[in-house]
Amino acid sequence: VTGCNGSLSGNTYTTGAITGDCTVQANFSKNSYIVTANAGSGGSISPSSRAVNHGSSTSFTVTPNSGYSIDVVSGCGGSLSGSTYTTGSITAGCTVTATFKENAASCIDYETDLEEHLANDRVWSEYTGTCWGTFCYGGQWNIYTKGSDILISHNGKEIHSLYEKSDKPGYWYPGECPVIIDPVPPVIDSVDTPVVTRVKEENGYVYFNVTVQGTASDANGDLKEVRIGYGMGSIPCSGSESFTCLVEINIAKTDLPTQASFFVAPVDEAGNWGDTVEAPSVTFEDVPSCVDFTETLNEHLADDRIWSEYTGTCWGTFCYGGVWNIYTKGSNILIGHDGYETHTLHELASEPGTWYPGACPAQ
Repeated sequence: VTGCNGSLSGNTYTTGAITGDCTVQANFSKNSYIVTANAGSGGSISPSSRAVNHGSSTSFTVTPNSGYSIDVVSGCGGSLSGSTYTTGSITAGCTVTATFKENAASCIDYETDLEEHLANDRVWSEYTGTCWGTFCYGGQWNIYTKGSDILISHNGKEIHSLYEKSDKPGYWYPGECPVIIDPVPPVIDSVDTPVVTRVKEENGYVYFNVTVQGTASDANGDLKEVRIGYGMGSIPCSGSESFTCLVEINIAKTDLPTQASFFVAPVDEAGNWGDTVEAPSVTFEDVPSCVDFTETLNEHLADDRIWSEYTGTCWGTFCYGGVWNIYTKGSNILIGHDGYETHTLHELASEPGTWYPGACPAQ
């Protein structure tokens, strides 16, 4: 802001002494916010951050490592298309988070004679006797699987099946690919009502932590994990048979109150999912940062905002020789001696159960 020999203080521009016509000119620039990106194990997201003008959107590239795939990408009101995550309209700093899941190992097997396996680098051999050129005597051929080094034969004409799994390339084993039999899927046995904790308010958003606990089981004894979903995708919980899930959510203050549901599902070691179970729905509310009440001290006492003690002697309800001291609950501030006095007390959201004299502080 320039002109008329003035100066700017906050949102107020004050001119100098005016001795003639002059012009004050104000120029504006769009606010810019930082959008950060975080990636869990098993992949990456790039770039690590971007500066974005107010009302614009931006995008990030999500790349899983070999053997992994994208599980969930969330944050900043965005959506995933292929490997590109595009945010919604940015009006405050926010974070995009990507998680990845390990792919189930694939398997391939071949059945042929050991000479053919040798030609295709699936076995190796050694002779225990003496060889002159191609002439060998006094011993035998030992034939081993490549990588796992398991002795399987002494005769290259024998037919054998060998298999290799994708999570251990170059390691061959005798037999056909294992068949994973898991006739009974894992189950969620119980799930508690989610506990919602208001964490903070920042840049027009209210941040919440949601904790969901429960139990799960698998008749085959191979329960791997429990995952929780909110919207699209899922994230792993801590524990398996007894699990605790933590979901971090930020919601625009203007969208509150709003109701949401969370879903949990068990997964076994073979990657099989059990039935999804919906936890009881919860409501996210914008709790005031402070509340105050103006009442008589007797009414405050009935509403558990104060406590009192008598300094004299009491026989039943008859007291003498002292005074009633009345204190605020939690902060223990002496505020009066007469229950009929009218007082204003306030409680901060950051200190539940602690009351202070006076009205809520000005914001």
